[in-house]
Amino acid sequence: MTKQICNPPGWPSEVPAAETFYNAALPCLASAWQPLLGRAEFEYSQPKILVPSNGNATSPCGTVGPTTTGFYCSSNKTIYLPMGRIHPDWNGVPIVYLSLFSHEFGHHVQTLSGSLQEAWRQRRAAGSDSPAGLEWSRRMELQSECFSGLFIGAVVDSGGPFTESDIGNVLQAWIGDPTHGTNANIDAWFNRGVQNQIALCNTWIASSAEVA
Repeated sequence: MTKQICNPPGWPSEVPAAETFYNAALPCLASAWQPLLGRAEFEYSQPKILVPSNGNATSPCGTVGPTTTGFYCSSNKTIYLPMGRIHPDWNGVPIVYLSLFSHEFGHHVQTLSGSLQEAWRQRRAAGSDSPAGLEWSRRMELQSECFSGLFIGAVVDSGGPFTESDIGNVLQAWIGDPTHGTNANIDAWFNRGVQNQIALCNTWIASSAEVA
């Protein structure tokens, strides 16, 4: 992924500021991913962004509640970014929000490549909440986290406002769960992405321990 300066203004302190921040970051993600998708002969299309004003939103994929940090719906190719679960420690730390946004954008990339649809098919076939089904969820989520690291690695130390030292803020922000993986694995896949080799983000062939 080519290095670039990405400098969305401020940080998502309230809904208007969040809309400004994410809409300014969107062209950065588009310019980062479009060449990679093009070389793989996938057609790029822009996702929509929605910051629910009351913390709730209804999508074709279900209801997005105020406790959701971020959510991507493949049916309408929309990234939902409610404000309700934003942690106070993130205030004034824009790179954490940029990482959240790039993670959800990673699910859009998975949709454009068809891997998201296949992962959901496999999860449903295994039973969504079965051990095998949850492992499919983690493979999907950890790849998207790796994609987030790929993008963040492309914007740090690029002449813009973000530096490699900011990456520590990202690694401290996320808490693992059975659908997304352990804290250690979330950090590990993010750091793989930062190495800027997209092949390192292939969670589909990783061992079960690597996606626990």
